[in-house]
Amino acid sequence: MEKHISRQVFLTSFIIVVIVFGTALVFNVGLDTVRYGIMQDAIQDYDLRLSAYLVEESFISEFGGEQCSLLQKRIGSLTEEVNDIGQR
Repeated sequence: MEKHISRQVFLTSFIIVVIVFGTALVFNVGLDTVRYGIMQDAIQDYDLRLSAYLVEESFISEFGGEQCSLLQKRIGSLTEEVNDIGQR
């Protein structure tokens, strides 16, 4: 009789553990999906801003102008954005 009770306790414990870990796994996947979506949006936004910067740089080099003073602010803002994305 004692062996039967220990098997039953083992089986019940195993089922509880599987349910708890399964729930945690599903919850984690859901949170990762949300986080991935947020990061994907941030990266796409950064990519768009980088493309705009490259167009501005090309325009300035083609039509003249002082690159250092005009592009310094853009480089600073792009650097801050990359830092923010990296810290998320």
